Amino acid sequence: MKIGIIGIGTIGGIFLEKCLATSFIEKINIYDKENDKIQHYKNNRIKVCKFPCEVVEESENIILAVRPQDSMELFSEISKSDLSGKVIISTMSGVSIQVLRNSLGCSNILRIMPNVACSVGNGVIAADFSESFDENSKPELIQLISKLGKIFIMDERYFPALTSISGSGPAFIFVIIESFIDAGIKMGLSYDLAYSIVMEVFDGSVEMMRQSKKHPAELKNKATSPAGTTIEGIYTLENEGLRGTIMKTLIECYNKAKQFDSSLKGGIKLEE
Repeated sequence: MKIGIIGIGTIGGIFLEKCLATSFIEKINIYDKENDKIQHYKNNRIKVCKFPCEVVEESENIILAVRPQDSMELFSEISKSDLSGKVIISTMSGVSIQVLRNSLGCSNILRIMPNVACSVGNGVIAADFSESFDENSKPELIQLISKLGKIFIMDERYFPALTSISGSGPAFIFVIIESFIDAGIKMGLSYDLAYSIVMEVFDGSVEMMRQSKKHPAELKNKATSPAGTTIEGIYTLENEGLRGTIMKTLIECYNKAKQFDSSLKGGIKLEE
């Protein structure tokens, strides 16, 4: 398999790392606007290309990992190449399969929405294939994408929800974890001790929920005794509106993602 990656930022860099660890990928062609910054990747498996169209022409599967704002400029460059027999894998938020098809004249399109936890192989990846996608090509691609984490195949109309929960969600979780650590420090624990304890608390709580498959409210009640410390804290959380704040935060992210989708609906039209 010959892979091309256009855009070596966070997600493109993760893909490059995973491709290098994949035995069935024989050649990786890469391009980034800041070409000087990717020259150190050059070796006998990686070719650093001078132009995006060079990546397209020398690759079977092309990963588009540029910013959505740069998509139209990229399309105008690579649509001059023959993409009819290629596979396009897009990580661009808000750029639909229809826009990709209209802009590039390619029928084999896999649109994915990965999150930052893909860097440790434990990410969440939403995926949708174009209707006319070659079925024989799917297993190998799924094998490649699964190296990033858990794949959820779904209609792309649900991607804004995934953008909110799995894309933005880790940032909110990091804020919550940070607040636990800071509380521990205020109570007299060292940063290292507070960090270690909080990480174990989060790991254990998630694993307990995963193994029991019970509703979180049921597990919450198991940890809550009458007139105890936990119910006092639960009362404070409810009184301060934590649950509503989290839901409102995620829904606002969802609305922003939908708004972003709407702003990128056009694409460029290929000449007949």
